[in-house]
Parts: sequence; C-alpha cells; structure tokens
Amino acid sequence: MRRVTRVGCIAVAAAAVSAAQAQTFEMNWSTVDGGGVINTTGGAFALSGTIGQPDAGDMSGGNFVLRGGFWPGVAAAGGGGCTGQETLKKAKCKTKQGVVTKLSVVVKNGSPGEIYTAVLDTGQSLDKKAKDNGTAKFVFKGGDAPPCGDNAVTVCDLRKAFNCGC
Repeated sequence: MRRVTRVGCIAVAAAAVSAAQAQTFEMNWSTVDGGGVINTTGGAFALSGTIGQPDAGDMSGGNFVLRGGFWPGVAAAGGGGCTGQETLKKAKCKTKQGVVTKLSVVVKNGSPGEIYTAVLDTGQSLDKKAKDNGTAKFVFKGGDAPPCGDNAVTVCDLRKAFNCGC
C-alpha cells in the first residue's frame, strides 16, 4: 500500500512540474487613465498641469465629438482648428440664489465646421463645432458652471477673465 502511495505522489508531482513548465506568461496592455487639471494664478500669470492621458483620439457621432488626450484643441493657434483669427466675444454668467447656474462663452471668427474646445480654470471643458458664420457658443450649466468670483476661460491661445459675482 505504501509503495502505491509513493508511486502516486511521484506521478502527481511529475505532472505538476510538467504543467508548470508548459505555462505561458503574458503582460496585458493597459493605460493609466485619469488626470484632472490643477490651476494656479497670480497677477497676469496662470499655470495649469495634467497627469495621466486618457486614450487619445476623436470619437464622433451626429453633432457630437469626444476628444481624448492632453487638452485637445487648447494647445496653440494653428492646432485643433485654431487659426489665430478667433476672438472671444463674451463670457456671461447667470446666477440664482448666490450660485452660478450658467456661463455662456462665444467665439467669433472661427473656421466654419471646425471643433473648438473651451476650458475653464476649474478644469471643465466643452467642445463645439463652429457654425457656418464661424461662431461657436459654449454653455456651461449646473455642476460644470464656474464658482462665484473671478474666473477665466481659454479657447485656442485666447484667455478671457470674467467675474461671476454672486
């Protein structure tokens, strides 16, 4: 009986070693998605930074475009539809009971059909396609609206300061 048990244990151990040698190893591809934005301002200067890049590229359907990557469309004039001819015409806040409920930002002289990105100092951003007349209107509502007080919005290389004085 002992001899059968020993032979059985040796057979099981040999099978386990054989199976361990036959294993293949793989490293799965993945990305570190996340980031967010950190902003700080002082006088006439502003500094912003991001860590982590969500999967880069454009996804679209109908009138909507989702752009992934480091601050798409914001980098500099000439990128993301920016020509350097754009102007930020207004940044208008609506408030209710001491809270900003809506911010409207209008870009003029844009390239018709191009996608523009507006980024608030708080990190919220919106993409809009310029109309045939070169105008793009961004509307930040609810939780995307900025807080009361001094704020700024950036489109292309243009920055406009505004105050939502609740």
